[in-house]
Amino acid sequence: MDATLNGSNPMFADEAADIALLSKDNMTFRMCSNVLWTTSGWFRTLLTLPQAATRTESVDQSPIHLDEPSDVVTGLFETISGIGLPKLDTLEYAEALLNAAEKYDMPGPPAIIRKLVTQPPLILQPLRVYAIAVHWGWHEEIKIATSHTLTLDLCNPDILKQVQGSSLSATSFSRLLAIHHTRRTSIQRCLTDNGVFTANSSPPCRKCQASNSHEAWRTFKITCMQEAESRPFGEKLTISDILERPRGLFLWSTPLSGPNDPGSTRNDA
Repeated sequence: MDATLNGSNPMFADEAADIALLSKDNMTFRMCSNVLWTTSGWFRTLLTLPQAATRTESVDQSPIHLDEPSDVVTGLFETISGIGLPKLDTLEYAEALLNAAEKYDMPGPPAIIRKLVTQPPLILQPLRVYAIAVHWGWHEEIKIATSHTLTLDLCNPDILKQVQGSSLSATSFSRLLAIHHTRRTSIQRCLTDNGVFTANSSPPCRKCQASNSHEAWRTFKITCMQEAESRPFGEKLTISDILERPRGLFLWSTPLSGPNDPGSTRNDA
């Protein structure tokens, strides 16, 4: 946000404010002490100290120095003042706000940010959102981020590098791996269940009574697994989705193995 000529944030330049704060990049923010008192445990403690009284007597001459840059301070003060919501374009900015809110014991900003991180564009990085949600103990957001990670190959080297560079613990990553494994094995179990798909029992061809090859059915199951792994949110998987994949076409064009009916295909059977 642009500063005015005197280095003040125009959104927080009220002359009636009794506290001045200076960001890391030397932008001044004037705030009412009662706002800081009611929204921040850190400032509540600071304002109870004896020297706090002298600060209010010469606001601009003795500002409170903050370690955060102006964009982070602006996002915090916008939220606690009720002016508006911070514009979260990146997870880096979201994490900077969360870290500052944790430092200053401000419960308000995290309560807002937790609802925003599961929305685009931030949720497009589900592994990082998952790590943030785990750190803060946000159970509902953990579930949402987990579902979005189902399109990721967690064993991919690039994904593993992201994990190594994040705050995600080995235990939390193991839980994510377990969820992926459980979903995959559940789909595999369904596809190999004779009660769900009679093709698993290899019934003979209805025309020639010859035993059918399992090759096309195995291809079909592999194609189903691939398509299901790209659809983690409970979307319907139709035969048209299967046919759009090259392997799916193989299912319908493969000849039956019966010697008495060599020219038949799955469409004919």
